[in-house]
Amino acid sequence: MAKTKKEKWIAKENARLLKAHHDYREILEQNQIIIKNNLWQIGLLHAPVRTLMNQYCFFKDHTFDEDQIEIMSACTGDRTNMDPQHTLYCEIRFGIKVLEKEQERLSNQNYELRQKEKERGDVAESYQLYLRESDSEVLSKKYDELFPQEVK
Repeated sequence: MAKTKKEKWIAKENARLLKAHHDYREILEQNQIIIKNNLWQIGLLHAPVRTLMNQYCFFKDHTFDEDQIEIMSACTGDRTNMDPQHTLYCEIRFGIKVLEKEQERLSNQNYELRQKEKERGDVAESYQLYLRESDSEVLSKKYDELFPQEVK
């Protein structure tokens, strides 16, 4: 027996809903990989931030003699400035800010990915949504609403 237009539409809609569920599952898996990688990178950035913070405190709060100031002036390339430790701790502070901004960016990316997951939920919730939307009665009513001229 040949299928009616309604039966063909229901089968096609069911396939579309199933594909949407599978696509979402793949997106969730990719998001989890990105989130874990971001968390790992955030953790790795803690050590250099801590090291730079120690150096920053050293240059900011330490008193240097003339020989040390001359060496630091050579390192900074600024022979006119007689306060090269200020230059060094400003550069170190800038480095800390750069690393902290990167940590913040990664954290925000994780937050955005988690927010996208809330739209449809986890894999089980997505499957439950698929089951609700692909029910033959639900699809039949949806078809009747979309194509009322064919119902009559």
